[in-house]
Amino acid sequence: MSYGKLDPELHYGPFSQSWWFIPSIKKDNNIEMMYPIQIGMKTQVEINGKNFITRILKGNRVSVNQPGYVSQCDSDSSEIEDNPTNAITSIYRQIFKTKTKISGSIVMGFDNKSIIAELLYNIEFHPYMINIENKLSVMVFGSGISKNQGWMGAGEGYMASFIYIVTSGQYQN
Repeated sequence: MSYGKLDPELHYGPFSQSWWFIPSIKKDNNIEMMYPIQIGMKTQVEINGKNFITRILKGNRVSVNQPGYVSQCDSDSSEIEDNPTNAITSIYRQIFKTKTKISGSIVMGFDNKSIIAELLYNIEFHPYMINIENKLSVMVFGSGISKNQGWMGAGEGYMASFIYIVTSGQYQN
């Protein structure tokens, strides 16, 4: 595994939600800590006797501001995908001629406690998500420090996004 780097415009700007993940093993009530998807990060995993390398790039076919994932095995390589599962699955299916689906988050190590802890090395601030009644989430992705004796040291630079989950169904008047 090799770690990549953070891009301040992507990781702490309007596209930050795409560049941080909440691991399934790190749930803590209504506040969920987030971990970076780093540009240039690479992982290698052996599946059925073959080594697969998956790396993260800036940009994919959906957006130049979201992560791109590419998997490689020997001289075969996937297209740039918008998630790690599609990248590893496409190359795996090409090589083994099967319909098996491979979990990209496991291949990237996003379920491994030691890997996700190391992703925070030398990162001064990492976003967190506050969930409110399973419909509304607030992602805090920036924080400022007051030059004055402001409210508990808070200052300019605080940034957050509201995410509201809309469920399909019939509306009532």
